Amino acid sequence: MIRQSSVAGQFYPGSPRELTHMIRVFLENAENSDLKGKISGLVVPHAGYIYSGQRAAEAYKSLSGKMFKNILVISPSHREFFDFISIYPGEGYETPLGILERTEDFDKLIESSPGCRFSESGHGFEHALEVQLPFLQVVLGDGFRLLPVVMGNQDEKNIEYLAHFLKAAKAQDPDLLIIASSDLSHFHSSETARRMDGMWINAMKKYDIETLENYFFSKTCEACGGGGIIALMKALYSGNTQIRVTGYTHSGEINRDDSSVVGYTSAVITEV
Repeated sequence: MIRQSSVAGQFYPGSPRELTHMIRVFLENAENSDLKGKISGLVVPHAGYIYSGQRAAEAYKSLSGKMFKNILVISPSHREFFDFISIYPGEGYETPLGILERTEDFDKLIESSPGCRFSESGHGFEHALEVQLPFLQVVLGDGFRLLPVVMGNQDEKNIEYLAHFLKAAKAQDPDLLIIASSDLSHFHSSETARRMDGMWINAMKKYDIETLENYFFSKTCEACGGGGIIALMKALYSGNTQIRVTGYTHSGEINRDDSSVVGYTSAVITEV
């Protein structure tokens, strides 16, 4: 069973040639980072590429020249509600650039991890996971395997379950790259969005997980994949963990409508 692409031609070009060209232009326009240490995680947005592709590229460019055996991508569920962590059970995910095989390295861990289960729930039409994959294919080629994870209910219990699973997966494969997909505030004025998103980003920069949790559960700030970001940061935290925010924008900067915007940021987590 292969999960077919569901938003090709909508969120990003359906033509392999056009898709590759668009991503390469984004990468060329992204600044070279002077990151130090081993890259262990990314935070990336998931809107249509015309809106958030450049922000995503600023994180993905940091992977250039790197090699990973396994990459785990965490997505929120926008269309289905379920109260667990859903790991795709099929053979892989397909994009216009080819099929990414699902890794089986963590199957036993998944089966023994509370709150996690193999399921198609959340995967069928979820764009937030799919839009990350062409970036990985262009930057890294086909030398890695994918673990597609969709988070259902983003409550405290499931965040802890996911963080526990991610930490165990990282212990099993120290080179595992974990990616959390999330946009930020939705449908506020650009002024309000910048204020709300700035608070979230500042807490990320400080690696202040407690403040992020407070913002997320109180709805002081908005992040549709905030549970995944928090779980990722909890799982990767050590005294040597750093996070570099690589960019911020909002949809009004593209469509020139500042009355109702969506915020986008990207970040790279390293172990130094």
